[in-house]
Amino acid sequence: MKLTAKILTGMLAASLVFAMAGCKNGDDEQKSEPTAVITEANGTKTLNLQENKTGFVSTEGKVSSDFLGYTGSGYIDNLGDGATIVYTISAKATITDAKIAMVYANWEASRARAAHVYVNGTCINPDTPIPMPYTFKGNKTDDSKETVAKRWQTSSWLTGVTLNEGSNVVMLTGAPAGTYSYSDGSTYTVPANHSGMMNNIDYLIVNGKDIDYGTDTTPWYAYAFSSENETGGSVASTLAAGSHKQGSSVTVTATAKDGWTFECWSDGSTANPYTFTIEAATDIQAHFIPTGATVPAGLKGYATITNNDGAAYTITGGAGGTTINITSYQDTVTYAEQLAGNDPYIVKVSGTITYDTSKKCNLGSNKTVYGDPENQGRFKNVQLNVSGDNVIIRNMMFGEVIAYDGQSYSGDANDALGLSGCQHVWIDHCELQSHLTPQLNDGSTPPAVSDEKFAKDFYDGLLDMKNGCSWVTVSNCYFHDHWKAFLCESNSDEKSAALGKTMRLTLYGNLFENIYSRQPKFRWGKAHIFSNAYVENASETQGASNCIDVNAGAEILAEGNYFEGLKNVIGNFTEDSMGESWRYTSTNVIKSCTNTPSVGTSTFSPAYTYDAVSKGALIYAKMKNGTATGAENPTAGVGILTASDLQ
Repeated sequence: MKLTAKILTGMLAASLVFAMAGCKNGDDEQKSEPTAVITEANGTKTLNLQENKTGFVSTEGKVSSDFLGYTGSGYIDNLGDGATIVYTISAKATITDAKIAMVYANWEASRARAAHVYVNGTCINPDTPIPMPYTFKGNKTDDSKETVAKRWQTSSWLTGVTLNEGSNVVMLTGAPAGTYSYSDGSTYTVPANHSGMMNNIDYLIVNGKDIDYGTDTTPWYAYAFSSENETGGSVASTLAAGSHKQGSSVTVTATAKDGWTFECWSDGSTANPYTFTIEAATDIQAHFIPTGATVPAGLKGYATITNNDGAAYTITGGAGGTTINITSYQDTVTYAEQLAGNDPYIVKVSGTITYDTSKKCNLGSNKTVYGDPENQGRFKNVQLNVSGDNVIIRNMMFGEVIAYDGQSYSGDANDALGLSGCQHVWIDHCELQSHLTPQLNDGSTPPAVSDEKFAKDFYDGLLDMKNGCSWVTVSNCYFHDHWKAFLCESNSDEKSAALGKTMRLTLYGNLFENIYSRQPKFRWGKAHIFSNAYVENASETQGASNCIDVNAGAEILAEGNYFEGLKNVIGNFTEDSMGESWRYTSTNVIKSCTNTPSVGTSTFSPAYTYDAVSKGALIYAKMKNGTATGAENPTAGVGILTASDLQ
């Protein structure tokens, strides 16, 4: 099995015959559409497998038609980490010399992705995935022959493919991050932030003798199993990782190492061994905790559970790992591999970590990040970009990340704190801020830019969650002086729906002050927002700000909060309705807000216990005046937790 580095031009010349499609290009000529089956004299066929046609089975991606030049009904995009495309092929007899390629487009040079090909459940190119390098973007409505030829290209060919007599399943999925070497001496690198992803695919090409489109449309799904923390234990499975037919039975077994205990699987089951059937793309993980570990003091909400029935989850962060001390931006570079990996570490940040142009620091699973209470830890103009599970972030300051593009001071970061695809994250007693009037990293005023959105877009978000983050609690944090604070899921289109609907968020004990919008802006999932304070007293925000913006079918329960000086408290303020709903209870308190909030119609309630009496006003009073009283004295922001609290 090998992947050739060049197109098999002789085969293409002999086999590819084009039929005319009905769509015209800018030169008023019809663009070419490949015929479904191309047969050679010796019985060899070339099949072009289009989405939603015979031979196509399923995908987690989405059929789109935005960028012209595709064939068929569109192309498949939104092929994020773990997404698959499944096809079925039949063969009269077993052959060992079939060939596979695909027509794809990659219109971002940074999206260096590659495709693994599975045939009948086995990956046939594990060390040589099909590269999907940059092609061309251009104006999406430009379907001139020159643009189409550059935008949509045929990949390298995978040769020596075995197809069995009868029905065969071919599945494409993204290759993991790494550098791959090929027979012609070339190499291709998939970066970590594009691991498991594929670029846009127009159609699959399969060439072989006496083959045809298959008719078995039973879906096959990607399956993976792992330990969330290999320091704590390992996982065995009766099925190999790969693609498996819907309804396949599998048993997984978790084995803890000395000093560690198996707690649960990622779907909440505590059975061990655990037997289940594959009914969708499945990535099952075992959660191991240090023996005797308990839920951290003060933690409530979704970070304490792992399914909608309330199955318990003990978040441990970097417990069991050694400490990494971060005292400069260079330290984030020096320890980049450890920070981005999945081994447990305690990360202590001392002083202000900054850089002239905005930078990112990537964080993987099983980490605790905390700001040194003796020398306050702060990321300034440096985004902490979290893509792992089982993460705790406490007593940290984040903010002033310059996101405005095209300037000498621009960098590669956008948000102060970003979560992407994370499961089980607790963010507690942090401060997130920027300035309503832009400032450069040295505190000076940036050169004037003739853009009315300049001030609002100079910084992007304070906290952004996307790609289906679930089981997240944000507590006792201070958000202030910012235009767009907190975005939950990037888009309201169908592509975002599948992941977005899994999002689960708890917000409690936080103070939002002088924020213009997105407190949060929440799409698709479910959020419980209780005992927070929202206060606007800046000239830019008072009487003008939107608070809890509910969009794209999301459900929110808001109770025990305090709202002062806002324009809109809760509702859909910025998008067309897509069935979203909320419940605004009588335990909320409003003062000097322009519009009275509606109580809403949602019946959603979270599957955990909590106390939601109205404490929002106490939070604000304590932060600003030091006048809160009572047995429980809520506080928000940094400088409250001591060293002993953070260990």
